[in-house]
Order: sequence, then structure tokens, then C-alpha cells
Amino acid sequence: MLSEAVCLAMVMYLEGRGEGTQGMKEIGKTTIARSLDRRWPDSICHVVTQAKYIKVNKTKHVDDYGTVYYTYDKQKVCQFESFCKDGDLLSSLRDPAKVDSKAWEESNRLTEKMLSNRYKYKDSPKWFVANYIEQPGWTDNLCVDKKHLKHIFYNDCK
Repeated sequence: MLSEAVCLAMVMYLEGRGEGTQGMKEIGKTTIARSLDRRWPDSICHVVTQAKYIKVNKTKHVDDYGTVYYTYDKQKVCQFESFCKDGDLLSSLRDPAKVDSKAWEESNRLTEKMLSNRYKYKDSPKWFVANYIEQPGWTDNLCVDKKHLKHIFYNDCK
């Protein structure tokens, strides 16, 4: 199992590396806030790897007796898209040619600082989505907390 520091550094790097220090920090704050909220697992690694399967592609069938029934394909949906891919979580960081070493170092520096002060992020936004994606239905009962470059951050409405 990876350490919380590695999981936090990875999610900040993978989800926010193109948005500078502040963008990575916002991703980190959201991740930590989730780990401190009872609606999510209490481990950062479990938060970032959390997935569920949803029913998609409903198919109608009729058996030999005329009874109608339906089957569904399942699709894996992850909280953090970067961690949804099957296989080794570290694979995207293993090829030095593909790693932005400056952003990776910055995500590690931020991680150390943020984990030592994690409880100050308790009320930070709990959700974010890329701003180029059509507003998902799950945002209907949430309030926009802030916008930063390519992401919109949401929190519970107060």
C-alpha cells in the first residue's frame, strides 16, 4: 500500500500539474477535505482510488416463455479520473521522459506542508470538475466554491 504522502503528491501532480502551485494545492485541499469527511474513506489513498460500478447499456431480452428481462453492462467510475485506469498507479510516473520533474517536486513539497496541517482543510471544497466538461448532474445540489484555471470546485451549500 502506498503512503498517504505518495497518494496526495500523485493526485496533485496528475490532476493539477498544468495549473501551477495553486492548482495543485486546490486539488490537494479537496482530497484532504474528503478524507476528513465521514462520507468518504478516512485515508487519502482510499479517497483517490475509490471507485464504483454503474449500470450502463441496458439490453432487453425475452426468454423462451415470453418473459422480458434486462441486463446491464457495468462501467467503472472513479472519483479521481487519473486513478481510474487499471494497472499500476505509479506507471505514469515511471517514465522520466513523461514526468514534469518540476511539477512532481512541487507536488511533493506541497504534500509535506499540507499533511502537517491537514485539519485546516476540513471545510475546503469536496468536489471538482474540469471546466471544459458539461456540468455534471451531481453538481445540482452543490454550490460553486471557487474556480481556478481549468477546474471548478464545489462544496455543500450552506
